[in-house]
Amino acid sequence: CALPIWNFYYTGYTGSFGTAGHFDLMLIKVGLKPFVPPLPIITHPSTSDTVSGTVNIQTNILEGVKNVTFWLDGIGTGTLLGTDTTIPYSQTWDTTAATNGVHDLRVRVFDFAENYRDSPAVSVTVDNTPAEEQWVPYLPFPAQVDLTTWMDNYTTYVDVAITFSTGGYNVSSWGEITNHGYGFSANSEIWQWTGGVTLAFMTISHTYELGYLESGYYNFTFKAWGNYIKSIFFVITTPPAIIPESITNLTGLPILTGMPITIEVNISNAGGISEVWLNYMVGGIPQIPILMTMVDFGNGTIFSRFSGTIPGQPAGVVVNFSITVVDKYGNSTMSNYFSYGVVSEEISSSIIPMMMTFAVLGVVVTSLIIYNKLHLKKSRQASLRDIPYHIHSRMMQQHTEYIPSSSVLQSIPNLIFCSYCGFENEPTNLF
Repeated sequence: CALPIWNFYYTGYTGSFGTAGHFDLMLIKVGLKPFVPPLPIITHPSTSDTVSGTVNIQTNILEGVKNVTFWLDGIGTGTLLGTDTTIPYSQTWDTTAATNGVHDLRVRVFDFAENYRDSPAVSVTVDNTPAEEQWVPYLPFPAQVDLTTWMDNYTTYVDVAITFSTGGYNVSSWGEITNHGYGFSANSEIWQWTGGVTLAFMTISHTYELGYLESGYYNFTFKAWGNYIKSIFFVITTPPAIIPESITNLTGLPILTGMPITIEVNISNAGGISEVWLNYMVGGIPQIPILMTMVDFGNGTIFSRFSGTIPGQPAGVVVNFSITVVDKYGNSTMSNYFSYGVVSEEISSSIIPMMMTFAVLGVVVTSLIIYNKLHLKKSRQASLRDIPYHIHSRMMQQHTEYIPSSSVLQSIPNLIFCSYCGFENEPTNLF
């Protein structure tokens, strides 16, 4: 040991007269004592651990020392694994350089006066027996995993890409999406091959579908074998959607004086909707908007139905209306304007009989046209059976383009066309 740093101390006696004439003695020690570095302890690995490959030896020394030396199988007699001069004091140990079996690890701490102190020994078992080539569970580092979110047609997706520096990795299951409020997670099963692999980067990716999400703050957590790997936080600010074809259709309906008109509409993002307003104008003059109420939550679908009623109006005016929806994040959507006219009961009562009259006339005219076509066709067709048999065959030939003999008629199923009456028929049906 080098010359130590000494602390001064003195040993002596002192005394004083106490009560009742007694003299009290007190022993005082003053002198020099050597400074001793703190006791080092190996915190990793622990005694009885089985180690293989590369091991990081760690100590409890935090400050106040010059350096720490790490020894295998005896200080000064074994192998010096290395010296560390900075906090935290640790040393990497390649166990493949040691034989399989039990080995002792110790450290020695030096202060700036070269005083030192040794740690207790930690006995570990080195086992670098080659493992059987097989697939084993693997946990990727967060830096290997890339998470991105995107949307398409109101549906949110999360892409997961895992990059490996070599081949020999596989994902047997990406897991099912688990939803807990505004959080989502998926637990995957990733494998690593312990045998020979290709030294080339590879990326394995997958897309999770989160479905339709209302506006809000969300997070997605990616796990492997139940262990947390990485999370991503994202915000959905999509405005709610108004389904135009779901708006009450007033086309062709007679709107009478003073008749209230109820308008209904389907709106998406029902869980995040704050307000739905029915805006309307009478004769081009804006009126106070009507707050619509939910009448159907949608039975688990992404749409809910809202309803509002426009008060009855006088005859002769045109009412224009639109729908505005606002979600709880301030996003808003407004529909196109729709309109309808208000008529009096007198006009309405005269229009309906007129429409019925036109309908009846249409049926009558159609029937006459069909009857006329059928009658004309029938009048033009005359069967050759109606021609008297006593008509001379020569006269018959004047009215026909072609009349075969009876023997030909029996063998050739040609049609005979009468140029006089325009009748077609099979020859076998004529004679």
